[in-house]
Amino acid sequence: MSPLSKCEQLGQQLPELSLVHDESLAAPNIIKEIHELSNEALFGGTIEDSDMAQAARAGLLLEAGGWDDAHRIVQELDTPEAQYWHSIVHRREPDSSNAKYWFRQVGHHPVMAQLLSILSGPGGPDKTLVQRFIKSEKWDPFKYVDVCMACHQGTRKELLPILLDIQKKEFTSLLDYCIQHALGVWLEND
Repeated sequence: MSPLSKCEQLGQQLPELSLVHDESLAAPNIIKEIHELSNEALFGGTIEDSDMAQAARAGLLLEAGGWDDAHRIVQELDTPEAQYWHSIVHRREPDSSNAKYWFRQVGHHPVMAQLLSILSGPGGPDKTLVQRFIKSEKWDPFKYVDVCMACHQGTRKELLPILLDIQKKEFTSLLDYCIQHALGVWLEND
């Protein structure tokens, strides 16, 4: 069994992620550590793609509650992965129109197909609800944004546990994608 990377260690220390940004849940010590570590130290290897490493760093900061820090990083990058994180940043703000703008910039990302596969597989959330987020057999991030906003505004509060589960799976999938590409170890076809 290989030792956990620093990124994995930090991830295990984070509290559960709320549906929208809540400054009171931020983990300032972890945010500080994410900033101080080099990409190599944070991700446990030689970095082959620095933009992917920065996108992954933004995702970690966002998960640790560093909304502003994550936003600053993704604004400086021009990659589909940074745009994906940028859309999540604004979904969690919550600013649905800005989130949708950035999702339009992303288009269909391989992580969305992976997310749909995870959610449709065994142990996934309610299949009827998942169908709500599918358009033409693809993940529809716009519908997910709408339901997240409705839940945040109080009209669909009963969906909170499922929405949080989907968000966690999305974060994990996008973060893993960015880290693997940053390290040059992506094994599947993009």
